[in-house]
Amino acid sequence: MDRLLNDMKQEFENSISADPVFSLRERCQIIKLIEMEETRTPRPSSWFPKLLSGTVLASLFLFTLFIMMDYTGVKENTQSSHNKKQTNIEAPPHHISENEINEKVAYIESKMKLGLSETEVHRLFGKNFVILDNSDSENGSVKRIGYNLLVNDPSLEKKMDSSIIDEENLLKRNIGVQLFIGFTKEGKVQWATSNYAYDGEVYMTSWDKNGMATKKLHEAAEKKDEIIEDYASEQYKTFSDKEKEVYEAFRKSLDENLLRDLDPISIAKFYAQANIAQEFDVVYALYTDRKNYIHMSKEEYEKLPSSHRFTPENAFNAFKNIEKGKFISHEDNITAHIEYMADPDAEAPSGFTMVKDEDGIWNISFLPLQ
Repeated sequence: MDRLLNDMKQEFENSISADPVFSLRERCQIIKLIEMEETRTPRPSSWFPKLLSGTVLASLFLFTLFIMMDYTGVKENTQSSHNKKQTNIEAPPHHISENEINEKVAYIESKMKLGLSETEVHRLFGKNFVILDNSDSENGSVKRIGYNLLVNDPSLEKKMDSSIIDEENLLKRNIGVQLFIGFTKEGKVQWATSNYAYDGEVYMTSWDKNGMATKKLHEAAEKKDEIIEDYASEQYKTFSDKEKEVYEAFRKSLDENLLRDLDPISIAKFYAQANIAQEFDVVYALYTDRKNYIHMSKEEYEKLPSSHRFTPENAFNAFKNIEKGKFISHEDNITAHIEYMADPDAEAPSGFTMVKDEDGIWNISFLPLQ
């Protein structure tokens, strides 16, 4: 731009120097105007560095401001997280009231009944259940689930071990109610138990083919002995003299050969008697030892919790009238069942499964009730 102006200035001076029309004064005025115009025109050499410097300073300012804001945000987030942690730690657990437990127990008792489908159970009690191991069930169910209802800690909702009742958490009211349900192969409720604490004791309400009953989970030892004696003596009355003789010898020796000449129904009566009397070594000795039909070893059986075994009352009711049953052998000549009416008012007879061992002696199936 400077060179262009200088060239124009020089050309003008050359052109007017030979022209007598312009006076010296006029020439000076024209030159001054050109110089003024030249001054008003911005030069790259002067404005560009200023613009560059201003941009750098503005960038530095914005960068510093961003760093300060970011640090403040991190500090606030850290403080917020710390406050949340403090809130979680200091928040007291929900206290399950006696009224809540009573209402839940009443609800279960009003809704639970045998024959409900799994879908109906889920609709009534929710889908937060645990599928439990059912391989050792003696009561004929093919599927077992459990609920922990009314928990003060979400981690307890699915904390369940088979059908072992968590008495400690029930008594501490960390769990309000434990509900266990067994299903038939058709997917219908076959039995159920509702367990809860009241006045320092754990109670169980049970549903089975004999109806609904509620009792303390732990009864006094002497009372339990009386119950065993009552039911065992009642069952024992169905024994013939020969059966009594063989049974007494068998319960002492556990020698299977003593059963060889007995009728299969007599062996089934022994199984009922041993369960009622809570003589579980005798119970296991009566199970089949035929290959592919053994469900558990004796050591595994001895470790079963009490909730997996018959109570004296349940055994007495489950095998009632078995001595009047009909023995039906199956086509494989290995398995058979006894058909009997445990409950005279039942719509269908009960079935008790037996297996013939390799030695030809009839023994009890590990899942006898079907």
